[in-house]
Amino acid sequence: MKSRVEQRPFSASEFAVGSLALILVVVVTFLGLRPRAPDPLPPPPSSAPPPKIQSRLPSHRVSPRPSEPSGGSSIFDALLPSSPRSESNSANSSPPRAQTVLAGQPPKEEAGTSPSGTERDPQNHPDAVWIQAKLGDLGYFSGSRNGVWGGTSRGALRDFKSMNGLPENDRWDKETEQRLSSREVIAASKTFIGGWAEGSDQCRSEGDRTPPIVISSRAAKTEGGECDFRSIKREGAGHWRVDAVCTSEGNSWNASIDLKLTPPNLTWTSERGTTTYVRCGKP
Repeated sequence: MKSRVEQRPFSASEFAVGSLALILVVVVTFLGLRPRAPDPLPPPPSSAPPPKIQSRLPSHRVSPRPSEPSGGSSIFDALLPSSPRSESNSANSSPPRAQTVLAGQPPKEEAGTSPSGTERDPQNHPDAVWIQAKLGDLGYFSGSRNGVWGGTSRGALRDFKSMNGLPENDRWDKETEQRLSSREVIAASKTFIGGWAEGSDQCRSEGDRTPPIVISSRAAKTEGGECDFRSIKREGAGHWRVDAVCTSEGNSWNASIDLKLTPPNLTWTSERGTTTYVRCGKP
């Protein structure tokens, strides 16, 4: 005997629940099949830190902050742009310092470099020998022509420039080089530069080449005193007016000196009288 299953029609609430369940299945299925967008990649790490904005420092001296050790970098170093250190530099290496040039003083010339505009350089041995020979032939240099450019050589160059109408200093420049090789050059024998004595018998022997009186473009020196020349004015050929400060035996006084050259004699006239000297050595 066959059983009969009776089908009961769905109620309105059951039909609504079933429809909602069907809609949820369709939505879930649709979302599961939709391709997912890849996650955005993180930004690459910066290879260098962002540049720091450096403010201008005031012109007055800045005291170090409490966190900085004493003796740190100076204000000049702070004004200079920083540069990356190489790996070979040690951690304690200090930043380069700016070179300060004082007003009125020329910058120092590096050894081995010729002064501007000149063909010779006194710091080079062959050039120094050539300059010493030139000054020696003119009677300004009496030292050894060994190419060592020291105080004696610089003093001879100063005397040469002073007597030849050039600036009274010991700097080597283009004008000095040209004048030294000029035919119009003035030799020391035509000036008061050199060694002197009151008589030829008082000139020292070859073993002692220092004469009793030595006159340069800066001073006149004897064993008993000296006169420092403050200014030299050429009055004419073989005639000079000199303002000086003289000292002797602890006394000092201003002197106005008149020098007249009548080779081989030099007449010295001042407030204290007149004396005539004879040149020692070769004229």
